Amino acid sequence: MSRKNPGGIVNADKVRRLNRVLEPLAEMMKGEMSAEYLETIPEPQEETGKDGTVKIVSGKTYSDVALLMMQFKSAVSLYFQKSFW
Repeated sequence: MSRKNPGGIVNADKVRRLNRVLEPLAEMMKGEMSAEYLETIPEPQEETGKDGTVKIVSGKTYSDVALLMMQFKSAVSLYFQKSFW
């Protein structure tokens, strides 16, 4: 996602792309014990200035998003281990 600025806020387009994958996974994992820890990424809050520029005021950073994705990776790994063994 970004190696240059891990503290930077993820833009709305990237959030939508990631959530397009994470939402079906969260639905698939609904009955699992680890599902309570899974959450999709909230879209960043943007503010338009007087000069028409758009500024992101709040949102998840790249490192926050990486942590959320690792939670999904761990949950899916446990799900498949349980399902196929």
